[in-house]
Amino acid sequence: MKKPQEILKNPDDQLIAVDLDGTLCEGEFWGEGEPKPKKKMIDLVAELYLRGMNQNKTIYAEIKVKPLSANVLWQGRRFKTPAYKNYTKECLYLLPAKKMIKGEVGISFVFTLRQPARCDLDNFFKAAIDILVAKKYFQDDRFVREIYARKDKGKENKITIKVYPYGEPKK
Repeated sequence: MKKPQEILKNPDDQLIAVDLDGTLCEGEFWGEGEPKPKKKMIDLVAELYLRGMNQNKTIYAEIKVKPLSANVLWQGRRFKTPAYKNYTKECLYLLPAKKMIKGEVGISFVFTLRQPARCDLDNFFKAAIDILVAKKYFQDDRFVREIYARKDKGKENKITIKVYPYGEPKK
């Protein structure tokens, strides 16, 4: 194994990370021995990053639920179906709390489904946007100026969400 000073002089595509407080690893690299990764802490940091803890204004979130189609939201014109009420509760529980973005926003959705060919992409917007308003990510759906959406095939159902002040890059 190379000594730390040799790696710093010529990194040769080596990943260099410094864990000053011992959050991610046990042991020392700078002395003798090899540090041992703390997998649970590394996974937690990765999850916090995915949930947007690294951002100031843009909200990132990912929830592992199957998107609900607009076809099952309403009984008649005014009453939410039990499925819609339960879906809303589940999503509100799973979404992390964030500071509200004031003013106009853009939203990016990636709906990952096990069977995407069986679903219409545009049927997912209404419930998802209403839930984001209920979570207070932005003031009201009247403030949504643009929507970017995609559906992908995946091993598990999930929704990846980005809410950003209108005018920032979409993806």
